[in-house]
Amino acid sequence: MVKDRASDQASVTGFWFMEKRYLDDGCHVHPSCLSCPLPRCIYDNAIEQRREREMQRATKIVSAFVNGGTLEEVAQTFQISKRSALRYKAKAVVM
Repeated sequence: MVKDRASDQASVTGFWFMEKRYLDDGCHVHPSCLSCPLPRCIYDNAIEQRREREMQRATKIVSAFVNGGTLEEVAQTFQISKRSALRYKAKAVVM
């Protein structure tokens, strides 16, 4: 049995990912990710936008507690469980 030296080296050095073939599908903007003209990937922007929305929502929930909202009121207003509301309340106490 002959060992493949390249794959042996890759496993030793930790560059196993370089042996993989990745599909470069692109998106609706450009057919190839690697030659895309955009400075930032639209999928990266989507992740950042989602994170920003989540942060804004968390800020509103914490503000509701700071302004005197009860656990039940906040849970019902933001349509979250009482346990989730309790986690946000803990953040409000820390602030």
